[in-house]
Order: sequence, then C-alpha cells, then structure tokens
Amino acid sequence: MRTMTAVQPRTPLVRVPKAIFSVHLARIAALIVFSVVFVRTAWICDDAFITMRVVDNFVNGYGLVWNTDERVQAYTHPLWLLLLLPVYFVVREPYYVLLAVSAALSAGAVVLVLRAARAASLVLLAGILLTGSKAFVDFSTSGLENPLSHLLLAAFGLLYIRARWQATSRYDMAIAALAGLAILNRFDLALLVLPAVAERILSERTWNSRIRLAVITLSPAVLWMVFSLLYYGFPFPNTYYAKQASGVSRSEYLERGIAYLIKFAANDLLSFVTIVVALALGFKNARSGLLSLAIGQLLYMAYIIWIGGDFMQGRLFSPLFVSTIVSLGYVLLRLCIGLSAHATCMAAALALGLLTYPIPTWLSSYPYPPAASWLRLPSGDLLHALIRALGYPKPFMIDQITDDRGSYFQSTGLLSLLISGPQMESHWAARGGKNLRQLETRVTVLGAIGLTGFYAGPKVRIIDHFALADAFLARLPYRDRVDWRVGHLIRHPPDGYVASRLYDQNRLSGQMLRQLYEDIRLVTRGPLLSRERLAAIVRLNLHPPKIPESELDLPVRDFALSQMNRQVVLVPSTGLTIYMTAYRRPLPESLLFLSDAATTYQLTFTNDWREAQATSAVSPARLSHRSYALSPRLLDLSSSPAHSFNLIKVEALNPTHSSRIGYLRLLDETTIQRNGVRGSSVPLLLTQGHAVVVDLPARVMQDGMVGVWRSEAEFHELRVRLASISCDRQERPTAELFVNDYLAHRFMWDDCRSHQEFVAQLTRPIVRKGWNLLEVRVSRPGSIEVQGVELHPSRAS
Repeated sequence: MRTMTAVQPRTPLVRVPKAIFSVHLARIAALIVFSVVFVRTAWICDDAFITMRVVDNFVNGYGLVWNTDERVQAYTHPLWLLLLLPVYFVVREPYYVLLAVSAALSAGAVVLVLRAARAASLVLLAGILLTGSKAFVDFSTSGLENPLSHLLLAAFGLLYIRARWQATSRYDMAIAALAGLAILNRFDLALLVLPAVAERILSERTWNSRIRLAVITLSPAVLWMVFSLLYYGFPFPNTYYAKQASGVSRSEYLERGIAYLIKFAANDLLSFVTIVVALALGFKNARSGLLSLAIGQLLYMAYIIWIGGDFMQGRLFSPLFVSTIVSLGYVLLRLCIGLSAHATCMAAALALGLLTYPIPTWLSSYPYPPAASWLRLPSGDLLHALIRALGYPKPFMIDQITDDRGSYFQSTGLLSLLISGPQMESHWAARGGKNLRQLETRVTVLGAIGLTGFYAGPKVRIIDHFALADAFLARLPYRDRVDWRVGHLIRHPPDGYVASRLYDQNRLSGQMLRQLYEDIRLVTRGPLLSRERLAAIVRLNLHPPKIPESELDLPVRDFALSQMNRQVVLVPSTGLTIYMTAYRRPLPESLLFLSDAATTYQLTFTNDWREAQATSAVSPARLSHRSYALSPRLLDLSSSPAHSFNLIKVEALNPTHSSRIGYLRLLDETTIQRNGVRGSSVPLLLTQGHAVVVDLPARVMQDGMVGVWRSEAEFHELRVRLASISCDRQERPTAELFVNDYLAHRFMWDDCRSHQEFVAQLTRPIVRKGWNLLEVRVSRPGSIEVQGVELHPSRAS
C-alpha cells in the first residue's frame, strides 16, 4: 500500500545571496568602464615595431633576427615575442595584431584583479584604481610586453594569496609556473615573484618538492638563456649591453632613477599613492601572508631606481602597480574595513585620479594631449617647478622622461584612427622606412628604428646608433656623458664600421676595434656550432676587449648624412665616404657643399646596390672677399646619371693641411627656394686660437649666416649682435642662433629698428673638440644685419 507524502516546495538549485549579486554587478560595471577607457586611450609606440620586425623576419623565414644578416636579440621580452608569432603568422598585419593581443590580455588582467576583491565596495575601488592609473592604462596597449606582465602577475598574486589563506600546497605548481613565465616575459620581473616563490619552496616538507618547484620556476628563463647563448652568442638581450654595460657610473643611473620616480609621482599621483599604501600595509600586516609579496615589490622599486628608470613615463611601474593592487584588495578585506571606509578610499582615489597630468585617463580623448582647457590640471607643472626650485635632480633628467602616448597617439592611437582614418603609415618614420625599401638601400644609420625598421623590410640593414639592435656598437663605451637620456646612449660608428657592414669586410682602423668586430661578426654571422664561433662566444662573454679612447678618436672616413645634418667634417688623406640617410624623401634634390676655398675636391656618386657611378669635380671659387670664407657649391643630384645613389666618395685632389668640408646639407626643392646659396650666405671660417671678432657692418642676410671654427677648449663665451634692416610689421622677423645644431637663442624683433644681443656660455657636449658650427637662421620675412660675432675660449665657471 502506497503511503502519501507531503509535497515539499521547490527550492532553487543555486542560492545567490544579494551580496554576491552586487559584487557581480560591480565587476561588470568596472569592466564596462575599463573597456571605454581602453578604446579612448589605445595606442602603439615606436619601440613595439622593433619586436614586430623580428616577428616579420621570422615569419618570412629569416629567423629570430632584426637585421637579416646577423643574429642579434634586439627585444627584451621573449615570451611576448613567442606569443605574437602565431597570431602574426595568421593575420600578417602588425597594428591590429598588437592591439588585439593587448586587449585580450588586459581584459584578463582586469578580471583577475577584480576577482581579488570579494566585496562590492572593494571591486568599485579596484575599478577606479585600474581605470584611473595612467601607467596601467597607457601600457595596457602600447604594443610592449606590459599587458602580458599584468596578466601573469595578477594570476600569480591571486593564487599565492589563496594558497596562503587556505594553508594549502595544491596551487604551488601553478604559482611556480606563473613565476617562470613572468620571468621569461621580462627577466627583471624575477624580483617581483622570487621572494614569494622562495617562501612557497621553503614551506614544502620534502627536498623533492622543493627542487621540483625551483626547477619549474627557473627552467623557462634558464632554457631561454641557453638558447640565446647558442643562437645569439650572449645570454642576455642586446639591450642590456647597450643600456647597462656602457661604462656610465652607477651614480648617474641613480640620479636618473630618482628623476624617473619623481616624474611618475608628479604625473600619475594615483598610481604612486596606491603603490606606497600597498607596500606600507603589506609590511605592517606581515601576518596576513603578504610579506613576501611586499618584499618583492620593494626590491623591484629599488631596481627601477638602480637602472636609471626608463624614458617612457610609467612603463616600468605598471607591473608593480598591478602586483600591489592585487595584494591591496586582500589586505583591505582582511582588515575588515567597513563600507564607510571603503567609500572614503573611493573618494580619495577619484580625487587623485583627477590630478593626473596632462589629463585624467577617464577624460582622455582625441587629440591627446588635449589643447589647453579646464580639463588640464596643473599638478604636474607645479610639482616640476618645485623640483626645479630645489635644484635636484637636474631639470634635464625630468624633462627627458616623456609621455610616450602623447608622442605617438596622433598617428597610432585607435581613437585617432576611428576619427580621422589610418594615420600610422603616414607617420614620418613609417614613410622613411618605405622610402628606404623603395631605394633598395643596403645599409643606413638611424636612431628611431621601430616604425622605420619595420617598413624598410628585410633587405635594408640598419645600423642603430643607440646600439639596441647592434651587437658591435653596444660593446663600445658611451662617451658623451653630459645630460644623457636613459635608453638613448648614442654610439657614433667608429672609422670604417659602416663600410665594414656594407661590404662584409673588416675596414676598421684600431687594433682592438678590429678584434672586437671579428669576434662579433663570427658570433652573429658564423656557423652556429663551429669551434671558432664557440671560442669567440667564450671570449666575448668572459673577457670582452676594452676599447681605448685613442681608437675612437681616429679621423672619420664614414659619415652618415641625413636631411637635417649640419656638421663640419674633416677630409682625411684617404678620403671620406658619405652614406646618405635622407629617408624621408626617395631622393634629395641637391647637396649644399661648402668647402675649403684652397682645395679642389672630387666627388664620386655610387649606388651601393647597383654599383653605378658618376664623378664630379668641385673646384675652389675665386672669392673676392676675405680669405677665411668657404667656397659654396650647390650640387644638383637629380641630374646625376646614378639617379638612386646613396654613397658619395669625397677626395681632396690637392690636399692642404687644413682640407675640410665646412658644411654639408641635403636639400629638397622647397629648402632650396628658401635657403638658396647666395653671396649673402657665404659662410665664415672663424680663426682658431684666441678671441675672434667678426665685424660685418654692411652684411645684410636674408638666408642666414654660417660660421665654423676649430676648438681645443671645452668652454666658450659667444657674443652675437644682430640688427633688423627691414621687416614686415605684421609678421616680425625671427632669427635663431644654433651651435652644432643646438638652439642657443631665438631673436624676435618687436621694433624693426632695434638691436638684439646675446651672450652665452657654451660647454660640452654643445661645443665639440675639433670643428664646430655656428648658424644664424632667419625664419621670418625680413633682412638681418650681423653687427658682430665674438668667440672667446674660456674656463668652466
């Protein structure tokens, strides 16, 4: 007999408490806000295309190389490169590959950070911090490895804290694996993760478990270093040797590191305060299990200062910000701070975010940086003024740390692309690369190598004078140590290096330079496993040759001439080879050639690809005025039989003791019309030695004046007196005074009949040992009279 049972009311399979439901809503809202900020701020920097050139070369069968004729690790992020390879192989378009991969990784990092917050108020606080942090927002894109670092560090922190709170070891394998991947992405992230990993290793009871975790953590980086040593010849990226092994004193790096920290605090106060508060709470609440994370975060901050920071504001701090914000959420939750305290924190975060300079990330739009408006708050300017008033660090160090998004957003920003259409390929660096490819240039010397290198294609070999992608130059000492910029330590190619790269022959002059070049050529171009190459790898890593200063001071025979060059060049008895790097136009129209009036020069034009040649002789002009003038010649390059040449061989047919080329400049048609060579612009050869006074009471200039002098002194006092002869009252004449292409002073006439006088103390590196160039350029309509130029060698003040 069946018994009747009471029907129980149905219950939901899953109960959703209101608190959890509010947390989910808060996370969704934070994700939506971040998505809007991401679209409004997404951009790609020039340095990202250094990696993309390597990716493109690999996809096209050239290997993991930057220049296709040598194996050099020009990138600092192996894991980021390996992640880009398969995506680019399918898409074959650099811009959207970088943006899409960055968007996916940044979204994952935001989700993980929001998961670390277990209360709705903490989720909203985390959302404000993430979307208000300039460092995090700027480098959630940019094309650099930061989004991958953010994701790995967020996952690492999340699992580590969960393992600590649950007192379990089941996450230890994943923690070790995430730490290993983070180190492989950037070796310096080891400082952030290794203290926490070491704590997990020591908590293991058996040695087998400890060894297993250590192997999992270190094996990715160790295996890559072994591969790098065998393939590239060196265990670390070439950028390390270019930036940190340059011979610059550590105290100079520390000065710039402090400046980097101050610049970060001045322009991104929200991120800076978040990091400081998280560190303080982590050390104060050591029992919460976050002490190991706080130690790693403090070590990483000290490391940033130790290496001198970076030239990109906030780039190195964004991984530290992500690590601290994960631990901050757990600390606040553990301290059981109430809703009112959380609301206070949110209000403070909003206020700090509104002080972001030049504009809060929530309000960033196109154009960026914006024009002057009420949205731009002066916090950064005020703090910079205070720093300058204190006198340390030097203002130069602060000013050379740039908002890189502001530099490239107009051309590579996603919002600018959506509003104005594609802009990136019209950027001057991209156009320059296309012109190099069109000219089929084999070798050129450049500085900004990202966009230019990518669009130049695999056949163009680019010598990077910052040495980031050049193994030979990276091992030369950095010499111009006055007011140098982090990441931009220029190594001038020594005598014969450009010809050596062009013809694959050792044409260097100094004995130690020749030995270094032979070893570098063997390591970067020789058979991978040959005995000679392995021996060269051992020599370069254990006993690299030290290049004496005397070998770097030899007469220049290889000279890179660009569209903007204004330089005095001595012609040695062996001749001078000029490599044209005017890549902004397919071919310059003319060459302004000003030479010693007593010497006849022969110029041979050669294309380095087709070996076509044309020869032209430049004879001295019969000058009726003073003997210290130079002979000007405007050479029409467009009529040369070798229409696409990019080399010029200069030889003095009747060399004198003072044979020289006084002034070189490539000209296009517009520049020729504006700065044609006339009698009024014949340059002056200022007498060397004691004080020089050049009086030109009748000298009327419409194009400017050029003066050159040879100096053995390090300091000079320069006095220039100008007068305006005629001018347009509605558009006042302006004259600019340049010394070796440094803008020393700008003259503007309020009264057309007034005089202008300028006195300056010139020091190195503005004044060079050897030949120097003085220019007065007229940039507005009118005529200028140079009434006097006085040049006095002097001692340092």
